[in-house]
Amino acid sequence: MRRLLLCTTALVLSLLSVGHVLAYSVSSPAPGFGPDQYQNLITNTQFTSVDMVEADITAFLKKQSGWAARDGGVSWLSDYVIPEYQTVPYKYTDGSGTCQWSTVSVHQYIDSASEALFGSNVAALIARKSAQKGIAAEVILATLEKESTAITRPSPQSDATEMWVLGYGWNDTMASCGYNQAQAQQRAHDWGGVGQQIAYAMNGLRNLYNTYASTFSNGFVSSDGAQVYAQNAATRALFAYTPYVYNGNYNFWFLMQKWFAPTTYKPVALTLDATTGTVYVIDEGQKWPVTGPGFVGWNFNWNDVVPITSIQLALPTGNYWTNLTLGSDGTVYYIDNGHRRPLTSARLMDRYHFNWADVQMKSDALLSRVPYGLPMHELVLPTGDGTVFLATASTLYPVSGNMFNNSWGFAWSDTAKVPAYVVYNLAKGPLLNNVVVADGGDGSAYFIDNGTTYPLSAAVGAAWGMNLSNIEKVGPALIADLKQGAPMTTLAMPLGGDGTVYLIKNQTKYPVSGTYFNKQGFKGADIRTVSGVQFDSLPTGSALR
Repeated sequence: MRRLLLCTTALVLSLLSVGHVLAYSVSSPAPGFGPDQYQNLITNTQFTSVDMVEADITAFLKKQSGWAARDGGVSWLSDYVIPEYQTVPYKYTDGSGTCQWSTVSVHQYIDSASEALFGSNVAALIARKSAQKGIAAEVILATLEKESTAITRPSPQSDATEMWVLGYGWNDTMASCGYNQAQAQQRAHDWGGVGQQIAYAMNGLRNLYNTYASTFSNGFVSSDGAQVYAQNAATRALFAYTPYVYNGNYNFWFLMQKWFAPTTYKPVALTLDATTGTVYVIDEGQKWPVTGPGFVGWNFNWNDVVPITSIQLALPTGNYWTNLTLGSDGTVYYIDNGHRRPLTSARLMDRYHFNWADVQMKSDALLSRVPYGLPMHELVLPTGDGTVFLATASTLYPVSGNMFNNSWGFAWSDTAKVPAYVVYNLAKGPLLNNVVVADGGDGSAYFIDNGTTYPLSAAVGAAWGMNLSNIEKVGPALIADLKQGAPMTTLAMPLGGDGTVYLIKNQTKYPVSGTYFNKQGFKGADIRTVSGVQFDSLPTGSALR
């Protein structure tokens, strides 16, 4: 039996009303999820290791951050006891071809010869089936979150996500309403409900692994329109369970990294020079003084600090050990909570107020010991309502479509889809517009056009039809990061046009002849080349001659 995701499209911008429960979505390979990563989503040993008991799983469910923590709760699975009967929703097409929803009461057991599932809490069931089937509890926990965000929600998102919590048995035909009622009802009866979902998913994943472990050879598999080179049986099994790259297995990989990947990097030593009070990292044949941010970012532990020896003290002294590093391939990483997060744009250095002088070259051997974290992006599309945000160190600014091409100079291709919990703790700023005022500044207004700021007076703003009395304020760093232009005027020439100059007055643009231009005493320096929607939206008046 082939298990498919609860989503029917490879691009999910919001959670759909029919119970599609894809947790996260990305549109392109993220740094850190390239060939080396999806060749081995996890190792075969990780896939089959049984090292979490019921108490471990219970503690894990009660400590997760995300929606549950934000809403003042823990995972709804943390104290969930599986009832004997569960009402399982399913969708089907009726005789007229209309898609319908219905429900069926499902007894929570595997089959008549097996143990009952009801009466058990989720942690106990996962631990029991993990031991019986020889599949890691971590695998099922990451899959639960990937399929239904069950780990980080204090309550189920919907009846469908609760009863099909692992998406087991809900394939593309079900998602597209391709089964008749009898067929769909049978699937719900066979595999629906929390207990059956967990038991069957763990059994199914182990069977897939056994199949590929016995016959496996390295090779490409077709998935989500891409050719993925699966390098071990565990990766092949995961792609068989969820045949999607970016809307499935990237999310699985990221969650395994976030929750279960060990922080493998440890310096040769962390030492204290008691004479100066300086803490040093001993590695790469040098001693490196550690800054506070570097200590925290690299996830060092004060308990690991020992007195420096005379041999260590004699080592060459490097610059301060910072949490900005550079690999041999030119990738800059921000070290955050012991993970390396690739910077996807050079502009992020300015956006997050990083200093290029703090970027240190580290050997690939050292960096390979630091687990990957989620890449850092400038433009993000969190799981939710499809809103794109400009991400800064502390604030998310919603970005409307017309701000992309000819105002702030953004490109849609720079937008990365990220899990909502990555940015949920950031403050929400105002909608980015093409007229802004710096928060805490002198009150000056700016017109943003093609990635350049033009100071804007009240009189010129009125001529253009801009109301400067009700402008949202944005962080001054956003304005400072853009190119600085000369003050905005009422003489404008559209970018890429035929060279016609326009006079802007009374919220109208008037073509200006050479004669009129000279007669009014205008100067070439007064003309601003513009490309913004503000110009395009102005009506055109009669030519001035």
